[in-house]
Amino acid sequence: MHEVVCKLSNEASDVRCAVCGQGFLVYWSRFTRAEQDHGRRVIQEQLRQHHADGLRSGEAHEVHPKESFRVFETHCERPGETGAGVVDETLDELVDEVDPQAV
Repeated sequence: MHEVVCKLSNEASDVRCAVCGQGFLVYWSRFTRAEQDHGRRVIQEQLRQHHADGLRSGEAHEVHPKESFRVFETHCERPGETGAGVVDETLDELVDEVDPQAV
Protein backbone atom coordinates (compact mmCIF):
# COMPACT_ATOMS: atom_id res chain seq x y z
CA MET A 1 0.00 0.00 0.00
CA HIS A 2 1.29 3.46 -0.86
CA GLU A 3 1.56 5.87 1.99
CA VAL A 4 1.95 9.61 2.46
CA VAL A 5 3.16 11.21 5.65
CA CYS A 6 2.76 14.94 6.29
CA LYS A 7 4.84 16.78 8.86
CA LEU A 8 4.24 20.32 10.05
CA SER A 9 6.92 22.78 8.95
CA ASN A 10 7.22 26.47 9.71
CA GLU A 11 10.02 27.01 7.19
CA ALA A 12 9.82 25.06 3.92
CA SER A 13 6.71 23.29 2.68
CA ASP A 14 5.50 20.98 -0.05
CA VAL A 15 1.85 21.74 0.70
CA ARG A 16 0.14 24.65 2.47
CA CYS A 17 -3.27 24.61 4.09
CA ALA A 18 -5.62 26.74 1.97
CA VAL A 19 -7.48 27.88 5.11
CA CYS A 20 -4.68 29.00 7.45
CA GLY A 21 -1.50 28.83 5.35
CA GLN A 22 0.29 26.33 7.61
CA GLY A 23 3.03 24.51 5.72
CA PHE A 24 3.69 20.77 5.64
CA LEU A 25 6.52 18.65 4.32
CA VAL A 26 5.22 15.63 2.41
CA TYR A 27 6.97 12.26 2.36
CA TRP A 28 5.85 9.94 -0.44
CA SER A 29 6.21 6.18 -0.47
CA ARG A 30 6.60 4.86 -4.03
CA PHE A 31 4.33 7.29 -5.88
CA THR A 32 4.35 8.33 -9.53
CA ARG A 33 4.11 12.02 -10.43
CA ALA A 34 0.40 11.61 -11.32
CA GLU A 35 -0.27 9.89 -8.00
CA GLN A 36 1.52 12.71 -6.15
CA ASP A 37 -0.61 15.32 -7.94
CA HIS A 38 -3.75 13.45 -6.92
CA GLY A 39 -2.31 13.00 -3.42
CA ARG A 40 -1.82 16.76 -3.05
CA ARG A 41 -5.52 17.29 -3.78
CA VAL A 42 -6.40 14.65 -1.15
CA ILE A 43 -4.05 16.31 1.35
CA GLN A 44 -5.62 19.75 0.72
CA GLU A 45 -9.09 18.32 1.34
CA GLN A 46 -7.95 16.67 4.54
CA LEU A 47 -6.29 19.86 5.77
CA ARG A 48 -9.61 21.67 5.19
CA GLN A 49 -11.32 18.86 7.08
CA HIS A 50 -9.04 19.50 10.08
CA HIS A 51 -10.56 23.00 10.24
CA ALA A 52 -14.13 21.73 9.90
CA ASP A 53 -13.51 19.16 12.65
CA GLY A 54 -11.93 21.87 14.83
CA LEU A 55 -14.96 24.14 14.45
CA ARG A 56 -17.30 21.31 15.42
CA SER A 57 -15.22 20.44 18.49
CA GLY A 58 -14.63 24.06 19.53
CA GLU A 59 -10.86 23.75 19.05
CA ALA A 60 -10.50 25.86 15.91
CA HIS A 61 -7.23 27.50 17.02
CA GLU A 62 -5.04 24.34 16.81
CA VAL A 63 -6.53 22.05 14.21
CA HIS A 64 -3.52 20.51 12.50
CA PRO A 65 -1.47 17.80 14.22
CA LYS A 66 1.77 19.10 15.74
CA GLU A 67 3.48 15.83 14.84
CA SER A 68 3.42 13.92 11.58
CA PHE A 69 0.25 12.28 10.29
CA ARG A 70 -0.48 9.72 7.61
CA VAL A 71 -2.72 10.46 4.66
CA PHE A 72 -4.70 7.74 2.92
CA GLU A 73 -7.20 7.97 0.08
CA THR A 74 -10.19 8.68 2.33
CA HIS A 75 -8.80 9.78 5.69
CA CYS A 76 -5.77 10.80 7.69
CA GLU A 77 -4.41 9.24 10.84
CA ARG A 78 -2.58 10.99 13.62
CA PRO A 79 0.19 9.17 15.49
CA GLY A 80 -1.12 6.19 17.44
CA GLU A 81 -4.13 5.67 15.18
CA THR A 82 -2.49 3.58 12.47
CA GLY A 83 -4.09 0.33 11.43
CA ALA A 84 -2.29 -2.98 11.18
CA GLY A 85 -0.18 -3.48 8.11
CA VAL A 86 -0.02 0.14 6.91
CA VAL A 87 3.10 1.35 8.65
CA ASP A 88 6.05 1.87 6.36
CA GLU A 89 8.96 1.78 8.81
CA THR A 90 11.45 3.24 6.35
CA LEU A 91 9.22 6.26 5.78
CA ASP A 92 8.67 6.60 9.54
CA GLU A 93 12.42 6.65 10.12
CA LEU A 94 12.93 9.31 7.44
CA VAL A 95 10.21 11.53 8.90
CA ASP A 96 11.61 11.13 12.42
CA GLU A 97 15.07 12.24 11.23
CA VAL A 98 13.83 15.55 9.81
CA ASP A 99 13.56 18.45 12.22
CA PRO A 100 10.82 20.76 10.85
CA GLN A 101 12.45 23.78 12.50
CA ALA A 102 15.70 23.12 10.62
CA VAL A 103 14.10 22.85 7.18
